[in-house]
Amino acid sequence: MAERLSESLAKLAEKTKSLEDKILKARKDSEEKLAKRIEESKAELQLKKDNFISNADKVKAQAESEMNSFQTSVHQKVEHLKAEAQEKREHISDKLEQKKHERNIASAERDYNTSVDIAESSLEWALIALAEVETAILEAYAAKLNVENLKEAKKEPIR
Repeated sequence: MAERLSESLAKLAEKTKSLEDKILKARKDSEEKLAKRIEESKAELQLKKDNFISNADKVKAQAESEMNSFQTSVHQKVEHLKAEAQEKREHISDKLEQKKHERNIASAERDYNTSVDIAESSLEWALIALAEVETAILEAYAAKLNVENLKEAKKEPIR
């Protein structure tokens, strides 16, 4: 950039020198030649203005194009990042749902195992109760036999 600035300053100095030379020459010219030089100078000036405006318009158009391209690129990147973030959110949500489902299964299995344990305990108590019933019935029959034996023994004389 420093080289371009140096080159531009050198060109400006050269043009200034050329302009000084033209002005000195113009002082020596006749009125007719002076009018012709003024006309040529104005035409050259207009051409330079037109070229400058044209170049400025080109630079402006290029800058606008580059800015639009940049904005489009940024917009696309933002949309891409949003899509990736949404995909990650959905993936995480799916994982959370899967974990919740796994916890529900584990909880249901625990409930099932607890219910089976309770049923087994209840069956054991039922077997114990049946054994108690059997024992009570046997004791009742034994007591009845004892009663009957005692009644029969009273009928027989005591010797």
